[in-house]
Amino acid sequence: MRGREQTRRRFLQAAGIGAVASLAGASGCFGTQGQPSAGKERGTTKELNAENAENAEKELDTKFKTKNYGLNSAVSASSAVKKFEIQNPKFQIRKMRRFELGLASYTLRKFKLDETLAMTKRVGLKYICLKDFHLPLDSTQAEIKAVAAKVRNAGLRLYGGGVISMKSEAEVHRAFDYAKAAGMKVIVGVPAPKLLTLVNKKVQQYDIKVAIHNHGPGDKNYPTPASAYERIKDLDKRIGLCNDIGHTQRAGMDPSESAERFADRLLDVHIKDVSAATAKGRGVEVGRGVIDIPKFLRTLLKINYSGVVAFEYEKDADDPLGRPGRIRRLRQGSPGSHCACSQIVNRTQ
Repeated sequence: MRGREQTRRRFLQAAGIGAVASLAGASGCFGTQGQPSAGKERGTTKELNAENAENAEKELDTKFKTKNYGLNSAVSASSAVKKFEIQNPKFQIRKMRRFELGLASYTLRKFKLDETLAMTKRVGLKYICLKDFHLPLDSTQAEIKAVAAKVRNAGLRLYGGGVISMKSEAEVHRAFDYAKAAGMKVIVGVPAPKLLTLVNKKVQQYDIKVAIHNHGPGDKNYPTPASAYERIKDLDKRIGLCNDIGHTQRAGMDPSESAERFADRLLDVHIKDVSAATAKGRGVEVGRGVIDIPKFLRTLLKINYSGVVAFEYEKDADDPLGRPGRIRRLRQGSPGSHCACSQIVNRTQ
């Protein structure tokens, strides 16, 4: 049986399991030939579906409580979100996953551009948003275009830049010229509120989106997506939100509820986990904090989010891939440094 047809039949046999099973890939519910796993023949269809759904959700949660921590395992776990799900099992309606996984290069702030591109590919990501560590804002047009070409040649897509602060009119103009030269589709930015009228004009002039990034407690202008939304709701719809779910949680808001509430202006996502839902919360490995990551991913499917979900892992800046010595061997070009988690990502995409 051809692979596509086999996949189709397995998902149709999963009618009643719903989105939870699709997020887990339904791998815990079926055998290798697409039949119910051994030992389940005695139950009714309703009982089997309930049991399969429960197993699928447990498997998904397990992916976020892995032993191999750091960016590698986070990417591997999130890649469990398959390309389609059963949206309405009764009528066999399939729904495409529209969002892509990427990297906010702040994660690799201790590494040079070439290393950053290599490490991004190593964990199986294809989209990248460059911070000025890797593409300085004061670069010339020629330098910006050269970096953009290097990203393309590495097989990656430079979809955005940021986080970019804009405190003056000159900085607003520079940010848009920078993004245009690089071919970026979105600026992940923090424009001063007084400059939003100018930002609105530049968005219309350049047709480049601006996703305002919330920074949680302590941010006087945009602590939460809600505070940013209030400032931009009457502006061009290409001015939207970058929901940093770590900072959203630290501000006491549920990231899933926030994403759903402001779905019409959600342009970018920074995904991470934090230790506490307070200002004292700090970045931790995905699955070891307080954010309900599976719930958040299900919410993105529900709202038809079609942007990029960018990993921004702020802990362990010297070794963000989470394996002692792995980064050192990569930098030295040592063979055998390709992590098994990267292979898992490749198999699940």
